Amino acid sequence: MRISSTKARSIDSETGILPLINIVFLLLIFFMLAGQLSASDPLAVEPPESLSETLPEERRLTLFISDEGTMMLEDTEVALEQLGEEISGRLSQEESVDLEVKADSALESTRLVQVMSRLRQAGVEQVTLLTNSRR
Repeated sequence: MRISSTKARSIDSETGILPLINIVFLLLIFFMLAGQLSASDPLAVEPPESLSETLPEERRLTLFISDEGTMMLEDTEVALEQLGEEISGRLSQEESVDLEVKADSALESTRLVQVMSRLRQAGVEQVTLLTNSRR
């Protein structure tokens, strides 16, 4: 004996699929934004394979400048007069060096300009000035 309800069940078939559609569209938007972070090459080029199993190390030098103007290149204290010689010596030893400058926010801008001028004379072409982000 089968007992059935006299009341017809009303099943809304769209309620179960709407969250799935929302998730699919959110994933689509995410991959559209995250997928193209860098520009593609103008030509399709297949570079040769490297025989070396290790990747080249990217060397970074960091120049710290205090609010009084005291400078430290990595762990060595350097005077402004010696900065050009020290940097050019380090640049000649390494093939590729990225120079980062971390200066105190209270440092006078004229002093920072003097340091940048010495770095340019030493042959530094690009400097990354490290800053704090606003929160």
